[in-house]
Amino acid sequence: GVPMIFNKLYAGLLAGVRKKGVVVYGVIRFLMGISGFLKKAFNINIGKKMFGFLLKNLSLDNCRICICGGGPLPSSTFKGFNELGLDFVQGYGLTETSPITHLNPIYAFKEASVGKNVAMTEAKIVDPDSEGNGVLYIKGPQVMKVCSTGCIGCGICVKNCPQNAITVENFVANIDQDKCIGCGICMEKCPKKVIVNA
Repeated sequence: GVPMIFNKLYAGLLAGVRKKGVVVYGVIRFLMGISGFLKKAFNINIGKKMFGFLLKNLSLDNCRICICGGGPLPSSTFKGFNELGLDFVQGYGLTETSPITHLNPIYAFKEASVGKNVAMTEAKIVDPDSEGNGVLYIKGPQVMKVCSTGCIGCGICVKNCPQNAITVENFVANIDQDKCIGCGICMEKCPKKVIVNA
């Protein structure tokens, strides 16, 4: 699901618990904290049994795993669902990556991360700022290999690729992922700006 759905579900759940009174809310939050600690530190999941009645209100009591993507998820929502006993993870992907490149493992999750590269996927952050944010280059079998939307076959990308990783056939640029180093020159030079994730 997408973050907005999970945020609304979690906020609605907590609002319902708050209506039961301060003491009930405090006890539930305390038990959620214990459940989350046991799950993260010792891989012991008591939350699903302990909070099954709450999960049932969200129709998540029979859910084996929840995967969130499509935008940033607040770490409080991620942490909260894990404390409730769900195996809740988030991932990262794009339309051009069919659909995922990173996934947070259920056995070693980090609340503020989209996780590790999936198999056969390479990623690097280019031109990071002081906080480590920059342009993410991704290379792998799931990355779209052709700039099929709007390519005019002009060949500018071919002429500028330092690795000779691009060929143009039938007015479509094809990127050889084995040769591509992800420098981004082809994306920069493409007059139609249709090359993505090279």
